[in-house]
Amino acid sequence: MIIGIDASRANTKERSGVEWYAFHLIHNLAKIDSKNQYFLYSNKEFRDDLKIDQPNFHLKVLKWPFSRLWTLGRLTLEMIFKKVDVLIVPSHTLPLVGARKNILSWHDLAYEHYPEVYTKSHLMSLKQGIKRGIKKADKIITISNFTRNEIVEKYNLSLDRIEVTYMGIDHKLWKKQDEKKVKNYLRENNFNLPYFVYLGRLTAKKNVPGLIEAYNIFRKQIARPHNLYLIGFKGFDFKLIEKAISSSPYSNEIKVLGYTPSKELPIIFAGAEALVFPSFYEGFGIPVIEAMASGCPVITSNLTALPEVVAGSGILVDPRNKEDIAKAMEKIVSDNNFKEELRLKGLSRAKEFTWLKCAKKTLEIIENI
Repeated sequence: MIIGIDASRANTKERSGVEWYAFHLIHNLAKIDSKNQYFLYSNKEFRDDLKIDQPNFHLKVLKWPFSRLWTLGRLTLEMIFKKVDVLIVPSHTLPLVGARKNILSWHDLAYEHYPEVYTKSHLMSLKQGIKRGIKKADKIITISNFTRNEIVEKYNLSLDRIEVTYMGIDHKLWKKQDEKKVKNYLRENNFNLPYFVYLGRLTAKKNVPGLIEAYNIFRKQIARPHNLYLIGFKGFDFKLIEKAISSSPYSNEIKVLGYTPSKELPIIFAGAEALVFPSFYEGFGIPVIEAMASGCPVITSNLTALPEVVAGSGILVDPRNKEDIAKAMEKIVSDNNFKEELRLKGLSRAKEFTWLKCAKKTLEIIENI
């Protein structure tokens, strides 16, 4: 079987959710499948970490003179003149003409719930993408039962068209950390202790302004210095977060680190009191698993896919209730036995999520399509 994969999202330097999903899916398919032939398509030269040295993996740079519409233009042409048996698109846009069989990954429907946090062009792309995907995709892969059920309900699809493959994490990276290494890193990088951490896009959709308000309540209640580190790419509505920080009476304790290299994040998690991730909406919530695997307790939302992912291994809070979030933070800092119990539960739960499992399930879907 000849399988094509849109690798354009994986083939980038600074990766977040969808990009890491595509990257790890490709690498783990290479680990388990030497039988089928794979063609990886990208709009630019492949990065070294995506150059798979394996006889059945082939890299194709599909040049396109324009900055946009590569999938709808150049990938469409490739499927017209060099059609493959199965095309996998790990993001939201299938080409206008696909392969003999087409698999689309659809991670969430956040744009339906929070259209205001998307640019007009991105929102249009997402809506057109799902419309085309519903018509053309032979299978839709999603990353949680929550998202699967949302797609079925919203677009009136049959359950048998949608498969769930949980995301994984790289357990060589996300793991318990040596205490001395953590202490040295935090000292060398001027971290103020103790601290909570948030990891994810810095946007209102993720409830970051609400987290800052909750920190204000928590900080007033405990009446002793703490810190909150915000890590991630800035959303286009980042000004709302800047306003929330500047309005906080504890603004000197709230620090925006922005994008931080992945290799440093497990160390930061290991030194934290907890990850606080009170997002309004998640199709999965990969930072929760990354934190658990690093030995960091988790406070997260009781909405959308997060209870499914956490499965009793973290504190669930109502993200709309700032006092609820603050109360959970206070519980963490006041009860060491409880915090240790959460840490151990999280370490155990995180082991269930691997990219190898994700790839095996995906290959099963490919071969049975």
